[in-house]
Amino acid sequence: MASLLAVASVEGDIEVRIDWVYVRSCFDSWRLHFIDYAIRCGDSISQFLNVLIFFSKNPNESISGRSYRERRKWFWCKMMGLLDWVFSPFQSEHCRKSHEADLTRAADTLKSAE
Repeated sequence: MASLLAVASVEGDIEVRIDWVYVRSCFDSWRLHFIDYAIRCGDSISQFLNVLIFFSKNPNESISGRSYRERRKWFWCKMMGLLDWVFSPFQSEHCRKSHEADLTRAADTLKSAE
């Protein structure tokens, strides 16, 4: 692994060189961890609001996932359309993918309990 700083002496003066590839890789790693953390926080807030505001009986389901699951009902169909539109710059078919993520998370929880 490259070092962050390289120090060289040029006629008594100290020259500091920064390994920008290393700095960039550290920044990218930090950014990916932060994005993952922000997504988990958003998901937990969505689950909380799904129970608090929409009286869901499943505390592990996001509003987006519920919108997809109950899309045949008028309210949830409109909610799915709104959420898919809001998230369209970041993800296509957001509610369907959220529903699949909810199912995957539930399956992982069951596997870890065995």
